Amino acid sequence: YADTITINSLIVESEKRFRVVDYSDVYETSMDYSSYSTVATGYDAEGLLTSAIAYVTSEETPVIYALQGHDELTLPETFSDGLKKENADLEELTFLTQEEVPEDADGVLILAPTGDLTQDDAQKLKDYLDRGGTILMETSYMERFSQEMPNLSGVLEYFGLSIGDGLILEADAARMYQSPVYLLPEVSSDSLTSGVYASQYDYILMPYAQPILVEEREDVEVTTLLSTSSLAYAKTGLEENQDMTQEEGDAQGPFAVGVSAQKTVGETTAQLILYSSEMLFTDATNQYTMDNNLQLFTNAISAMTGEGESISIPAKSFEAAYV
Repeated sequence: YADTITINSLIVESEKRFRVVDYSDVYETSMDYSSYSTVATGYDAEGLLTSAIAYVTSEETPVIYALQGHDELTLPETFSDGLKKENADLEELTFLTQEEVPEDADGVLILAPTGDLTQDDAQKLKDYLDRGGTILMETSYMERFSQEMPNLSGVLEYFGLSIGDGLILEADAARMYQSPVYLLPEVSSDSLTSGVYASQYDYILMPYAQPILVEEREDVEVTTLLSTSSLAYAKTGLEENQDMTQEEGDAQGPFAVGVSAQKTVGETTAQLILYSSEMLFTDATNQYTMDNNLQLFTNAISAMTGEGESISIPAKSFEAAYV
């Protein structure tokens, strides 16, 4: 390892373990195509050092598993780095070779699968939830979600949740970005929205979302995290017809597009954090919200690992934020 440490890097060490903060990671950079040179765009020393100190002083390292085998998305580098800042390790979960969700799992990521789970896969996730597990899931847009993915829908049904038909279009200009399908949902106050709710710039960009439907149950508590305006509507058949105007029969908002559901299971509590947009945790959307989408993700990871709040400190941008 010593041969790979670059000059001016920092080593944070305790009796338990150490972490190297590489000098090349301290500054965020991008390519300036006018001069074809690399320029510094941000400074991340505070976040990296805070994370490193927490890592070397923690008793155990949390493990988050990402479900594989159903055409799920890959976590982008920005969000992988955010997970690392939360001092969690990311491992793959493949039910073809693993009989269950491992005992050391602090949480499971399900990132917009476009193929359904098998009944056996879905049951393994429910067994994990019965042990008090936590799942962070984002869904992929499909017209008939429950019919096309009955087994994945069964995991949602465990909490009394389902995905409504159609794609949400926002009619409130203050709650969309350039297009009705690019939602800027209202952010509710919760630990999972800490750092975003009521901040100076509290926008979340959420393209191509579907309604999240909630069935009231005595053993499940559902908290709405993100929601549309009352002017939003859900439209079906957009694959065949590009007409986005509201018509009679279109479901009317407001719609929940991000929720947290907690279910009492014996003496434990299972949790599902659900967002109905596959583009929520991508670099393309995050760059428009000054890392608010990333903050939403790291808050969920913090909840999985048992931290009261996310310890992740965003990089300080060198670029001016224009009104």
